[in-house]
Formats: sequence, C-alpha cells, structure tokens
Amino acid sequence: MKRGFLFGVGTFLGFAGLTGLSVDRPILESVLLAGIGVPLCLVTLSAASRAPPNRSRLHAVVGWLFGFFVIDAVSPLAS
Repeated sequence: MKRGFLFGVGTFLGFAGLTGLSVDRPILESVLLAGIGVPLCLVTLSAASRAPPNRSRLHAVVGWLFGFFVIDAVSPLAS
C-alpha cells in the first residue's frame, strides 16, 4: 500500500499545484501553492516509483484513495 499511498499523495499535490494557478486567488498565494505543490509532487512520485510494487491491485487502489484524500481528512483538524 506504500506505493499506492505515495502515488495518491503525489497526485493530490500535482492537482493542488495546477489548480492553484487556475483558480481566482491572489497572485502570491497561487505562486506559492504551485511553487511548493509541483516540486513536492515530483519528489513524491519519484519516491513512489522506487517503492516496491503492491501485492494486489486492491491494495494499490485503496492506497491511492487513502493517499489522495488523507490531506482533505486532516485539514479540518489543523484549523
């Protein structure tokens, strides 16, 4: 599940970086979101590529879903 989780987090960070550029936000906020999200996405996806393969496709899908939605689940706790 580690590989799927990392791919999920990387996908989330990539989408966050891309939507930071397209949504109506202050320019500084969008540049920071894209400037932090995209490099973190690349680092996470490269770590996911080096991780050992998943044991089953179900583990891969569940890991990806958990990785993609974990930041949304934790963000209400931070505020």
